[in-house]
Amino acid sequence: MFIRMRWDDIRNDEIMVVQEKTGTKVWIPLHRDLKALLDQTPHVGGFILNSSWGKPFSSSQSLYEKIKTTLKRIGEGSYVPHGLRATAAVRLIEAGCSEDQAASITGHRDLNVLCSYVRGANQAKLARQAIRKQEVAG
Repeated sequence: MFIRMRWDDIRNDEIMVVQEKTGTKVWIPLHRDLKALLDQTPHVGGFILNSSWGKPFSSSQSLYEKIKTTLKRIGEGSYVPHGLRATAAVRLIEAGCSEDQAASITGHRDLNVLCSYVRGANQAKLARQAIRKQEVAG
């Protein structure tokens, strides 16, 4: 299943995304930086992401390759498109979100899978909380 995001999937500063792997539909509030970028992006056809020819990507593989090339170009070559969802989950946990909150963004239905991605971030967060509690207790 290859899902394409359309401009009309954006409403009230939120975007409806279908998580390709599970088919889960999620409404995600646009981060202010993404909103600013999208506000400056020309609407070429109905799709948000288009190929160099101004046409929507024809397959998930062609989009994957474009994302991979772009990540390398902007100096983020250590990331791979497949890992961006896990990276987003970790960043949400590091920002103080719960697993349920992170899953509401990433579209994970199985919290065990999500937890496998964020275990290290959770450990660090829990350790910081434990030390703060111990400091307060004296």
